Amino acid sequence: MRILLVAAANKITGGGERHVADLMRGLVEKGHQVGVCAPNGGDLGALADSLSVRYFDVDVASRGSKNKIAHAIKTFEPDIVHAHGSRAALFTRQADQDGAKRCVVTLHGLQGAHGLGSFAKLALERSVLDKTAHFITVCKANRNQAERLGILDPAKTTVIYNGVELPDEEVLDDYRTSRHLSRLIGVNEEWPIVLHIGRICDEKDQPTLLYAFAWLRAKDPNAQLAMIATGDAQAQNKLHRLAEKLGIEHAVHYLDAHKDTVPLYASCDAFALPSVWEGLPYTVVEAMAAGTTVVASNVDGIPEAVVDEVTGFLVPPKDSEILAERLEDAIDLTKAQRKQMRENARAGIQQRFMLDDMINKTIAVYEKVVEEQA
Repeated sequence: MRILLVAAANKITGGGERHVADLMRGLVEKGHQVGVCAPNGGDLGALADSLSVRYFDVDVASRGSKNKIAHAIKTFEPDIVHAHGSRAALFTRQADQDGAKRCVVTLHGLQGAHGLGSFAKLALERSVLDKTAHFITVCKANRNQAERLGILDPAKTTVIYNGVELPDEEVLDDYRTSRHLSRLIGVNEEWPIVLHIGRICDEKDQPTLLYAFAWLRAKDPNAQLAMIATGDAQAQNKLHRLAEKLGIEHAVHYLDAHKDTVPLYASCDAFALPSVWEGLPYTVVEAMAAGTTVVASNVDGIPEAVVDEVTGFLVPPKDSEILAERLEDAIDLTKAQRKQMRENARAGIQQRFMLDDMINKTIAVYEKVVEEQA
């Protein structure tokens, strides 16, 4: 098949872009012809170049992007046009005259389902509903939310979980034994470390994590927090000032983005994600694949991955006290309890969140759409 992927961003800093990158690789490996529409100059462009994938420079968020997407579609002549995220999906369906026959839309999260969207945006989504051949959501929660909002057709919707590769257990054991993260941030190997990875934004709610960590530090003065929190200088400074206000700045370690985060997941004592809303976050699935105890908000797709007290701990959003208590529980697990939770988490990944399954199920959706065109 000929498949044109459309994305609004070009840097692999969020789940949507990561998903597009993984899909691009997988489709090429399985012999499909792939094109990509996205802004120029980022990670997706570099990946496309390495895979000899046709790349169309389109700033999806700008004026005129509709015409550029239409030009890419006319040039590439795809069997499937697959748009990722709300902005890309809106402009793609407006641009593609044959969208009702070949346009697949993946929803990677639904901010509007939490009252954060606008009536105007929902009206726009509903206006292009009949220009969509099939919808994909990354969790059941998003499918149900989108159905309630009237922005997808449940009869033409498939839930496909984000997928990852399962790291080798021996490699993970080496990272755990060497306490890789302790050495990286320069602290005593016996001190417990909480890890957080995420963009600095209201969605990820890093302030609640800092308040929880301050409470945890009061209980355990050796506790450390390692954060890969990506954002502009203003957002970074705001987090730093809050840590200083809480008196924990010397125990909060800010790390640069890592291409390989497996050593970090494997060698921390708990991974924390206090999100207010989500789709199905890659960080949670990656942490579970590495056998890490996850402490995350009980919102949207997260409880479809994390089973409370079986593969991790679920907490209410915006509740720093309960988050701190569950982080303490994760840190205080016995060796046997930690091993059991690790095995449970990795078994859950093998059953539902493997990368090859994600790619094969997406291809199955494409095949169904193409068959319906005939």
